[in-house]
Amino acid sequence: MNILPVSILLLPSMRAVAYLGALRALGVVPESCILMAGDIPRLSDILQENERHQYARQFFDVKLDIKEYLALQRVPTHCVRARNCNEGEVVDAVRQCRSDTLIYTGGGILKAEILGLGKQFIHV
Repeated sequence: MNILPVSILLLPSMRAVAYLGALRALGVVPESCILMAGDIPRLSDILQENERHQYARQFFDVKLDIKEYLALQRVPTHCVRARNCNEGEVVDAVRQCRSDTLIYTGGGILKAEILGLGKQFIHV
């Protein structure tokens, strides 16, 4: 895998799994990760639905374990206890992040304090 010169601000979610799956398909990993707390909501329902519709064939592997994947790819990961992107612990982690650009997977609407750190955010 090649290292993409961006970091990822990641809240465990299907959107996060989709982002990581897209990066994996491109053969790249982020240079670092800020991993917010929590588990993927309704994961068991999603896994059952995947068995019926085989999403992995057309879209991305919903079974991708975020923490395991980041560890396997040796992505430096900073875990925070916050679940909201505007909490002080997340803002501090983003401030300390070396990357100028972060992929944002969700966890609230980015407010002025975090947007004022001089970083660029990608969120689709």
